Amino acid sequence: MCLFLFIDKFKCKMKKIVLIFLLVVITLPCRSQRRKSVHPVNPSDLAYATCGEVPAIDGEVKIQKPILESSGDGYAYSAKLIKNDNQTYVVHTTRTGKSTLRNYTFLYDKTKRCALWVAYVMQNDRYPERKSGRTNAWGFDPAIPKQDQPNLKKSYLGHYDRGHQLSSNSREVSRNQNKQTFYYTNMTPQVASLNRGKWKQLENKEQNWDNIASTDTLYVVTGPIFEAHFRTTRDASGHVCALPSGYYKLIVKASFVTPGNCNSAEGVGFYFPTSGWSSWNVSTVSIDEIEEKTGFDFFANLPIKYTTAAEKMTSYSFLQ
Repeated sequence: MCLFLFIDKFKCKMKKIVLIFLLVVITLPCRSQRRKSVHPVNPSDLAYATCGEVPAIDGEVKIQKPILESSGDGYAYSAKLIKNDNQTYVVHTTRTGKSTLRNYTFLYDKTKRCALWVAYVMQNDRYPERKSGRTNAWGFDPAIPKQDQPNLKKSYLGHYDRGHQLSSNSREVSRNQNKQTFYYTNMTPQVASLNRGKWKQLENKEQNWDNIASTDTLYVVTGPIFEAHFRTTRDASGHVCALPSGYYKLIVKASFVTPGNCNSAEGVGFYFPTSGWSSWNVSTVSIDEIEEKTGFDFFANLPIKYTTAAEKMTSYSFLQ
């Protein structure tokens, strides 16, 4: 009798286990669908062709399936360049409400262990907005294989800082946006006295230009300059990292009569060598000069009838 009672209880428990298992299996697709609906995968509106400041790309770029960030609500859209397996094009985004916002775009070179340029926008109605503060969330970028990145849990060997290309202070709208600025792919080895001095002053000015209307957008590209025979340093794991001979920041102010309809543009560049630099306000160059140094065609997606003149300018008076 006891044996029969034991068997009946066992059967009941097994039925419950089977029912729970079936419920889990049935609801898994629903959960997956809900996650996708929260952050829809629609990379077409994030493709580089829609971004006014992103340089022209030498080779075909196809935005691939997005990579979910390790935490938060960010996604990284990445693609290998067809003509150059050493370089990867990446778009970092975050989710705000029902909108997917592009945080910044960059072209990464694994042979130098840094981004060759980082492109982003500044607008009075969004950036800089002081909500999140500085996260100090130093870490590897999920869009790039770890073995191709510098290990920057501590700074580079020598008197070099982990120099942001897109500064932390320029992205304090949310913790997720700020966190992405601390990815190792956003860093270059920068002379400490420059990073904390004149370069920092320029970054602060970038966030506080006076003459920016609500219909204006600042398109910004920041990057390193490498000579043909560049020097090197090492990261925390002893990996060789390329040392830039200088750094540039290029700014175009584009005005719009209606969304997407640009009716004017003005531009200026700033260039700092790694030694013997001057104050930021006398370090101006034309965008054309930096294009000649780097070989990139900057601001390729803005109307050429406006950028031709803008890229020859060397004064930043239009920003004041």
